Amino acid sequence: MDLGGTSDPYAILRVHGTEQRSKVIHKTREPRWEETFKLLVRDVDSDSLVISLWDHDVIGSHDALGQVSLAVHDLASRPCTQGTYSIAPPDSSKRRRGGSARMVDHGTITLAIYWRQLVNGSELLEQDDQTLSTALVSSPPVPARAAN
Repeated sequence: MDLGGTSDPYAILRVHGTEQRSKVIHKTREPRWEETFKLLVRDVDSDSLVISLWDHDVIGSHDALGQVSLAVHDLASRPCTQGTYSIAPPDSSKRRRGGSARMVDHGTITLAIYWRQLVNGSELLEQDDQTLSTALVSSPPVPARAAN
């Protein structure tokens, strides 16, 4: 946390080794990213969406603010899941670059998560839908339908 009680938060979204990072929102206690992230799910039954929140520091290490972990199988049951989730305290074993474990108000994060089954993995790279807040996708092959 910076002087004045604000931070420069950013989020790292991770599913099964795929990782994406949000932009840094400077000097705020209530960040609004309004970004789209597309993550490829390998195993619907065992993968989790983990969102780690960090305070970007120009000097020194970045501080872990907390994290949210959501089971993909719960998210994949509907085409869209919207909700507000409690942010858990930082996992000290996963702090980056020696970040401190200062206690902060962890708060909540609001997400809109869209599930989309893909025919093949390359489809993920070709899509550019700016209306999504968070997109989770699964890429197992879909059997071809017989022609009627």
